[in-house]
Amino acid sequence: MNIDENVRSNNRYFLKYLKWDTDFFKIKSAKLVLKNEILNRDIERIKRQIKQEQYEFITVVNENNNMNNNKLIYRLGNVFLADVNIQFKKYIRTTESIKKSNYQEFYTNENALVIKNVSRSFLNDNKNNSIKKNSNNNQNYNSEIRKITNNNEFKESCYNNQKNNNENKKSGYNNNTIYNNITNINDRSNRIYTVGTKEKIIIKNNLELKEEILEISQKEFKYSRFIEDDNLIKPNEVYLEWTKNSFGRKNKFFAYYEKDNRIEGFILFSINSSTLDIIIELIAIKNEMQSKGVGSFLLKSIEGYAKKNSIKFLRVGTQLNNIKAQNFYIKNGFKHISNNSIYHLWR
Repeated sequence: MNIDENVRSNNRYFLKYLKWDTDFFKIKSAKLVLKNEILNRDIERIKRQIKQEQYEFITVVNENNNMNNNKLIYRLGNVFLADVNIQFKKYIRTTESIKKSNYQEFYTNENALVIKNVSRSFLNDNKNNSIKKNSNNNQNYNSEIRKITNNNEFKESCYNNQKNNNENKKSGYNNNTIYNNITNINDRSNRIYTVGTKEKIIIKNNLELKEEILEISQKEFKYSRFIEDDNLIKPNEVYLEWTKNSFGRKNKFFAYYEKDNRIEGFILFSINSSTLDIIIELIAIKNEMQSKGVGSFLLKSIEGYAKKNSIKFLRVGTQLNNIKAQNFYIKNGFKHISNNSIYHLWR
């Protein structure tokens, strides 16, 4: 079935067929998005369209939580509030705007981002060293690296980071691992960030299926509007299937964190081709690695990828009840931009 042939819309709403949901839940599914405040006559028109197309399960998205729409939605019939989606957005400073700050970055003559001998804490907190960009003379670049690594404040920062994380080291994980070499490979599809000799982040689209990522996806997602709906079959497998279907696709990117050759967490994202925004679809970290900076490290790597590809914004949504995720995004510089109320309508 051609999705374009099954879209009914005006400037206030659109209704479209959902093939993925239909195949997964084994019921004919659709999405109704209320873009602006709808009218009484829209309700009757929508009901006729739903009946005509024989939709059984409809996800209703009330953008920006319009209060009048919240009232009118219940006239559609058997409907209930399933979730409130919280939308976040972060502006990514481009290379040009970074020049105006004191963020610690260096560039090789191949224009690849390289940061040597800098701890994670130092990257985030130290603002005393200016950017040095050198596209012609690699000797100046190496000289600048030596200045930083010989700087007393830098040495003291690294010493304090190691001292404050003795317990983490004993358990085999150091939250402020010294960056021996982070290399941002200048390629749009594949990017490898190497952290020391045992840790790395790989960003890749068209990724081959990885069982470790599927295992994380199956275990770590606990919040879902689908789980709250008793009418749906296999609601706990939605994120697993979502992840599985994203492998081997050019428009789906995985950023995954490896430590000692084991994948400990990942972010799945896509790029909006019209706005060149990065849309974070899924993020999951193994339970034992949570609250150790892995998620923030993954986000920083994606930001680096965005900068090199002139992408200015990261966008992400999460559930109202997922307070931990909301605090995580705020901590990492995202701003709350909107709320969308989401209803499930059954016929």
